[in-house]
Amino acid sequence: MEHAKLEQSYIKLGAITLESNRNSINLLSKVGFSRIGKIIIDNDLTPVVVFECQL
Repeated sequence: MEHAKLEQSYIKLGAITLESNRNSINLLSKVGFSRIGKIIIDNDLTPVVVFECQL
């Protein structure tokens, strides 16, 4: 995140994780990411949680 901030060409970062991965969800929230929804990205149809962080 610090590199992206210093680069100054990014306005936000995105992240995804499984809903069952509570540790990742907690960490993303702790470092400033906000949950914005769920998407399905592969053929097994498992939804992932999408986060973003404004820089």
